[in-house]
Amino acid sequence: MTIEQRIEALERDLTRVQTRNRWLVAALMLMGGGAVVGLGRATQVEEEVRAKRFILVDEKGKTRGRLAVNDKGHPSLSMADENEKPCVRLGTVEGNPYLTMGDESEKPRVTLIVVKGTPFLSMTDENEKTRVRLTVAKGDPGLTMTDENDKERAVLGLIESNPFLWMKDEKGKPRATLGVAKGDPGLTMTDENEKFRVGLGVNDKGHPGLTMADENEKPCVGLGV
Repeated sequence: MTIEQRIEALERDLTRVQTRNRWLVAALMLMGGGAVVGLGRATQVEEEVRAKRFILVDEKGKTRGRLAVNDKGHPSLSMADENEKPCVRLGTVEGNPYLTMGDESEKPRVTLIVVKGTPFLSMTDENEKTRVRLTVAKGDPGLTMTDENDKERAVLGLIESNPFLWMKDEKGKPRATLGVAKGDPGLTMTDENEKFRVGLGVNDKGHPGLTMADENEKPCVGLGV
């Protein structure tokens, strides 16, 4: 199951949590009960309150916050706008902590989650398709941007401390790569068949060079200093 599928499953779980305000009433009675018994008595403060669910309402009685544990044992804290639409959720799913932020249509647009020790930050468009993803995998940070068809189009990151920028076409094929490998900068370009056609770089001796190759990747033009 992908990270996006886990978050979608979590969203479905959270929507099944039924709103009940009796826990809020009970909590208010516990916290304020001492004050209504008698004027000469100090307010009693409970050191611990136990409940399965807490509901926070505004002055109009609308639900604005909820702290609960769903039927799968996953705790979560959600906050809603003035129309009672959830817009922020904080919780855990399958032991993985997460934070989601949604738009006015209740669609998650920003998700921060840690899965098996790997952090992910993703951003989606109005169609709930992931367009930006930031992560650190095996110690290497990476930023990925995708198009409306879920195809990766640009990747920026580090591989073994070597920075790189990877650009792909509409089919997801890499066409241009800019990076620094062991201190040497370089730019490579490939054709639609992913064959090397152009290379520009500076070698370890400080000499710049430009190479052009044919469709068989055989160098046919070279320019350098």
